[in-house]
Amino acid sequence: VGGGFTCFSFGIYSPSPLIITLGAPGIEDNSNTNAGEVTTTAMPGLVPSNTMKEVLFAQFSSETWAKHHSSPFPVVLRGTPIGPCISEWANPDSLKTGGADLTVAVHVARRTGNILLDFVHKNFDFRHVPFSSLVDHCWHSEEGTSSSSSDAETWYFRSVGANMKTESSNFYRDFSRLAKSFVLPAEVQSTVLNPSTHHQSCFRINQRGMRLWPHYDVMDNILVNVVGSKKVVLFPPTQYANLYMNGSSSPVLDVCAPDLAKYPRALEALKFAQVVTLQPGDMLVLPALWVHSITAETACISINLFYKRLTMLKPRQVGTSGSGNAPITAYDDPFD
Repeated sequence: VGGGFTCFSFGIYSPSPLIITLGAPGIEDNSNTNAGEVTTTAMPGLVPSNTMKEVLFAQFSSETWAKHHSSPFPVVLRGTPIGPCISEWANPDSLKTGGADLTVAVHVARRTGNILLDFVHKNFDFRHVPFSSLVDHCWHSEEGTSSSSSDAETWYFRSVGANMKTESSNFYRDFSRLAKSFVLPAEVQSTVLNPSTHHQSCFRINQRGMRLWPHYDVMDNILVNVVGSKKVVLFPPTQYANLYMNGSSSPVLDVCAPDLAKYPRALEALKFAQVVTLQPGDMLVLPALWVHSITAETACISINLFYKRLTMLKPRQVGTSGSGNAPITAYDDPFD
């Protein structure tokens, strides 16, 4: 409800915007509120993530992978055995040794309050830096020891092909030394690394506090968290209009506290939001077309593998971008 309203039925006046819910405990502590009474939550902090529906999760096994890897809904498989990378990559010195002599392209954004990367309005630049500098920046930020210049910037790394517009990322080729310690279970490999369906493998490193813009991917993928923790908020494809999608990206950057003056329909989208915080060894199975926004709660590392499920996606023309993103208009909508 917009600010400056008076409700005579309930005897409420507020000069600022509020959310009013009837008998919906969870947005605030309603332990002393009877069902049917009115509770209010002021903005910002619109919908705390602990009131959202949690993503379905299960312990990883051959059976749970077979059951969930082709589901139309996201699921987290916890305790996935992925080799010694969890302990090795948690050590910055070991990580830098594995990526020695490599130069990488990072997204660089100036910090302005919340650390939000905006793909629609392009509030970042690309910078080529030594891999060791990327690790130092992210882990010094984690420890609070960044220099004043680097502290004013947010860095986000997502590996790309040599020609990012036409060539897919290949973690196993470009980071071969590190790839030796990242070992997926055989049943996962047979699905996501099968030459007939595999699209790309991306290496991701985020510094603490980085928020990635909401977007969807046009291929099924798994996001395997190796180091640190990250919060993922997801929306089903039915919420594109309420998230004001521009191509495959949304301008509603802070999905937990959207600017309702600019994006009033986002309030409806939040009713369908799901959330999960990924820890090391967690694998998020993410179906194509689900919108997702990611916040790095610590410095974190993950591997993201994209694979084509042709029963799901029917391109109207051959090929897709190297990143695995494309406007939905380039595809037959499987949700029609």
